[in-house]
Amino acid sequence: MKRPRQILVVDDEANIRKFLKKSLERDGYEVRLAGTGEEALTSLEDERPDLLVLDVWLPDANGMDLLSDIRRTDPDL
Repeated sequence: MKRPRQILVVDDEANIRKFLKKSLERDGYEVRLAGTGEEALTSLEDERPDLLVLDVWLPDANGMDLLSDIRRTDPDL
């Protein structure tokens, strides 16, 4: 059996995370959530998702800088 595609949603607004999780799970995706850049990096160390949905404005990080850091370690993500 094929595993569902995994998506990591990174957003500091809980209502947006909840909405995206519910919508994406309804379409058959496995969704992990992070509310900060630090949580996102920890989650990425644990397991690589198939897709990253990343907020540009996070309380502890600039989303574009965070994306650059992530792409340096995993250019295919």
